Amino acid sequence: MANIQEFWSIQKNIGEFHLYTMATNSAITCLYLLLYPRMYFNIKSPQNDGSCILALGFFTMPLYYLVESYTTLHFCQAFVLYTCKYIIHHLLTISLMLTVFQHSFFNFFTLSAPTVHGFMNVGYYYSKSCEYIFCRWYAASTVLGLVYFIWVFFKFPKLRPAALQVVLIGVFLGVNNFYTPELVQMCQINENVHLLAPEWTIHLFGILVFAWVLTKCSKSQTPKISV
Repeated sequence: MANIQEFWSIQKNIGEFHLYTMATNSAITCLYLLLYPRMYFNIKSPQNDGSCILALGFFTMPLYYLVESYTTLHFCQAFVLYTCKYIIHHLLTISLMLTVFQHSFFNFFTLSAPTVHGFMNVGYYYSKSCEYIFCRWYAASTVLGLVYFIWVFFKFPKLRPAALQVVLIGVFLGVNNFYTPELVQMCQINENVHLLAPEWTIHLFGILVFAWVLTKCSKSQTPKISV
């Protein structure tokens, strides 16, 4: 037990950086969506050029999860079962984000998912209403992202191995999230959630905005092939 107490102290120190990690990741990916909408909202182009700043966004969260997984592994082995699911969540997220980075799969779906994921985690600290809405958007973006990369698999033969890798990792990540009660609860309404408008109007507004931007920015483009 003394060993577990030692790792719990380390875990608390790591946890203090959770908010900043999520906020940084979300801010960077959101900034790129706003600065380069014609690139990243163009769903007909699954690959786009990144930069050092975008690399920071795609390495910040995987690196944090890797460090956190080391400590949560000890709790998993000791007595807390749900931490095992968090380890799987973290390691799959690391694999998925590095796969996206490796193949330059920078597009609306791969940037919107970490964006809303980051806002969801910021909402965890400051606003349960934001946590609830963005959690639902995170779940939706995960499903839509899988559908999109299935389309990429059939549309671009040269990208099939990479697209299949994204789909497989994404499916395992989604299933693990679905069977992790602590994650599912973030998407469930409770007495702490107070929305300023009917929920369906919030989702409808988001759908209309995204549909308009995607339609406006999407155009045929030959994808860049990773070597």
